[in-house]
Amino acid sequence: MNERIVPEQAAGEPAIRIRGLRKAFGAQHVLQGLDLDVRQGQVTVVIGLSGAGKSVLLKLILGLLRPDAGTIEIDGTDILSLPPRKMRALRRHFGMVFQHGALFDSMSIYENVAFPLREHEKLPEEELARRVFAALADVGLEGHEGKMPSALSGGMRKRASLARALVRNPRFLLYDEPTTGLDPIRTASIDRLIHDTALRHPEISSLVISHDMTATFRIADHVAMLYDGRIVAEGPPDLMLHHEDPLVQQFIRGELSGPIPT
Repeated sequence: MNERIVPEQAAGEPAIRIRGLRKAFGAQHVLQGLDLDVRQGQVTVVIGLSGAGKSVLLKLILGLLRPDAGTIEIDGTDILSLPPRKMRALRRHFGMVFQHGALFDSMSIYENVAFPLREHEKLPEEELARRVFAALADVGLEGHEGKMPSALSGGMRKRASLARALVRNPRFLLYDEPTTGLDPIRTASIDRLIHDTALRHPEISSLVISHDMTATFRIADHVAMLYDGRIVAEGPPDLMLHHEDPLVQQFIRGELSGPIPT
């Protein structure tokens, strides 16, 4: 993979700034004071056990859930204070790549990618087609626009999902376990796609949630570990690989002994 030039960790304000985030569902306390920065142009990967609250974090950032406490700032604006109309407008700047693609089975790949444009933007058909074909080309799916999702491999469905996320020119990309269910070859292909997308679009800040350590260290500029409702360690990939905290090493290396419950 080509090396990317990303902002220094200390430079500028974070594009997404989260402080003291708490969320419980009844007696289950999922997030318990989470702090996290997602910086402009970087790929930030949040790792953690299944059920640790990573997907809940994405829903909170998108405003699909409300936290019990804490703040979420997008470009310095606390989104929790926004009225619904302004929150919907802000959501337009986010693209979401779902765990299993979440494509509409009854629509062609072209219509799947066109769907958010038809729903949210009033474009002439010629401009809509230009945007769709550009997004498909961006993810390497030229010539597949007429196919149905059932005709594509798992990796190609993930590519189509990314094209749909890119078609509205987002400032933020959120990836929910993007390599789940893929074999090692297709996983490597999606990792390269995420990396190359960040290379081509330095204006986009990406947040990936994952428990795939190989994928994480292929794509991340910054890694944060979520455990017991908080970020317990974070830093550049090299720092995390050699982090002195045994909890971090146990998770990264997939060891069975130690403080993480099996």
